[in-house]
Amino acid sequence: MLIRQLKADEVIKQAAVDIDTLPRIERDMFQASVSAAPDIKPVTVPPEVSLVDIARAFGEVLKRIDANEDHHVKREHLSTRERMSQILAKLSSTEYIGFECLFDVSEGRAGVVVSFLALMELVKELLVELVQNEPFSPIYVKAY
Repeated sequence: MLIRQLKADEVIKQAAVDIDTLPRIERDMFQASVSAAPDIKPVTVPPEVSLVDIARAFGEVLKRIDANEDHHVKREHLSTRERMSQILAKLSSTEYIGFECLFDVSEGRAGVVVSFLALMELVKELLVELVQNEPFSPIYVKAY
């Protein structure tokens, strides 16, 4: 019985120590209260900004507008099959024509790419022949 009471006392003492380690209001924490003086008014100081800084900031805004602007993609009516027919019409089975002559630079990048793809498709289907006499020399094209 004495041992049981000693164990109970030990448990109670340990609980008291554990509770004492917890923070308590007005012992470890204090409530703060502040009241502003009625005669003091805040003073707002405008920032020092030069015209150059404003122009630079506006330039950055314009760059962001250009970067976020919507791009309108227009579908161009370029057909690889149609371009294949046009290339075959330019070629003959007896004469060679220069590789560069098959491209119309005025059509822009898209037109040149379509012409190149059409020419590669014709080579794949064995309808045209590409010939080069030596490395880095001009390339010539002929219909089979």
